[in-house]
Amino acid sequence: MSEPLKYITAPARVTIKGVAFPMRNEGTGGFVTQNTDIGSLRDGILQLLLTTRGSRVMRADFGTSINALAFEPLGLDTAETVKREILQAISKYEPRVVVNSLDVLPLYDAQKIKIFLSISAKNNLLTSEDIELFI
Repeated sequence: MSEPLKYITAPARVTIKGVAFPMRNEGTGGFVTQNTDIGSLRDGILQLLLTTRGSRVMRADFGTSINALAFEPLGLDTAETVKREILQAISKYEPRVVVNSLDVLPLYDAQKIKIFLSISAKNNLLTSEDIELFI
């Protein structure tokens, strides 16, 4: 009698899908372009960070107040507040994301705050995406 075959199986890979941000038409069979995986997460983070808290009627707590902080005195205290806002918003509204690094730097000459964020998907830590914003 022969021994039964033993199979090694791997779990199916979950693909993250979402609407591309900003919305655009690439002319490939539909009006709205989709993003997948880390690109979709990047677009979701951009929507979250650029949405002013209180501007969505059904989700009044969604977003951040970093745009309003752009009018605060430019300094390390404001940079720390921006950093805290970003981390709180991501932890609440984007649980699929791991923040690899977050740097918030006041640019005194330009009167702006530079935000540099590196993220990975929790289901694929080997791939990262960098996001750079100025407020």
